[in-house]
Amino acid sequence: MGTEEEVKEHELSCMDNYDRKSCYTCQNRGKLSMVNNLVKYECCKGIDIPEGKIFEFCKSYERKEKSGNLYADFMTGLFGR
Repeated sequence: MGTEEEVKEHELSCMDNYDRKSCYTCQNRGKLSMVNNLVKYECCKGIDIPEGKIFEFCKSYERKEKSGNLYADFMTGLFGR
């Protein structure tokens, strides 16, 4: 919520912005783990994602809709699909 200008500025860095085609909103994101005290995401399409990083505008991106169940979305965020 905010002015149109504030919303546009926020969308540029929003983790939930599907247009960024990032690991955060991709159905190919597998489980996450900790490596050297950094979060490491697995990719079900075989893309190696370095620890502490995510990919944006990925060619293997497939949009993952939220289920509407906060607990289920949280758990799949931790353990993948």
